[in-house]
Amino acid sequence: MVELPRRPTALFVGLGGGTQLLLLAARVRPRFMTAVERDPVILQVAQRYFGLGRLARTEILCGDIERVLPCLESAGRRFDFIMEDAAYADPVDRALPIALRLAGLLGTRGVLVLNRNACHHAAETAAALRRGGARVTMRRVRRDGDNVLISATDARRA
Repeated sequence: MVELPRRPTALFVGLGGGTQLLLLAARVRPRFMTAVERDPVILQVAQRYFGLGRLARTEILCGDIERVLPCLESAGRRFDFIMEDAAYADPVDRALPIALRLAGLLGTRGVLVLNRNACHHAAETAAALRRGGARVTMRRVRRDGDNVLISATDARRA
């Protein structure tokens, strides 16, 4: 769905078991990966049982994304790839501002991917990114499923 540079910097919001970090590390050699997970128990399980502790060049931040975003923004952090999988079915008044702020963390040719529920606010999120000047594509994960992946490039203007 997206093209990545050979050595991307990546931000993952919503760690879960860390599958996405492991997949990225297996496909390319990331310069650096950052993950944000709000649940310390999920973080411990991912590190202990799913091998995240052995990933090189990876920082994992434990906290709610609304509390972590100001730190990333004030530090001037930029990412080539951002995957947000934490606000899947959150109310639009919480999820949309997060998506737009994450778009502001993209590097020059960065890509933002959001996992959204088609029945909630996927179309509204895509429209907001488009209004900001991003090129947006939407793709259902499965024909009979509710997951929609929203991909936005040139989204820093959003």
